[in-house]
Amino acid sequence: VVDGDDTPTLADYLGLIRRRFVIIALAGVLGAMFGLAYLAKAEPGYESTARIVLEQVPDSPSASGAGGGISPATTLTATQKSILSSDEVAQRAADRLGDGVTADQLRDYSSVVVLPDSLTLDVSYQADDPAAAQAGAQALVDSYLELRQEQEEARRTSVVDGLDKQVKALGDVVFSTSRQLEGV
Repeated sequence: VVDGDDTPTLADYLGLIRRRFVIIALAGVLGAMFGLAYLAKAEPGYESTARIVLEQVPDSPSASGAGGGISPATTLTATQKSILSSDEVAQRAADRLGDGVTADQLRDYSSVVVLPDSLTLDVSYQADDPAAAQAGAQALVDSYLELRQEQEEARRTSVVDGLDKQVKALGDVVFSTSRQLEGV
């Protein structure tokens, strides 16, 4: 410090570095060694994302014959996200992959994100290999679509069966009414 001025100069800083050189060098070498050790042990991670775009469709007609309404987008996406994250979908995906990945592993290394203000779901899966990450994400989406198709077919069958019962009941009413009219 020159002339009672308390402001350190460049020479002051260089003198400090020269006096502490061993500590500074040792810290740098240790940091580099720890970084290299981590890189040697760390496995590369890959993530693949598959996208599902949902479509809003009217609910099934009610028993009275009135048409159903359309579910709000937030309800629809929350419901579908829940189905995508279900044990059923994870187990189907694990069975589909058949490479020893369990349903628990699929759930642990996957995520489902609803894109804001949309009917879009992103399904991501992480793995040590890019092909495995892609296969996992696709297996989850394919299993979800398969389950939803089965659910929709069961719903349609139920609706058709209900309508068939109504048609039969109406046919019986028409038959009994026509018999009554013949007697008049």
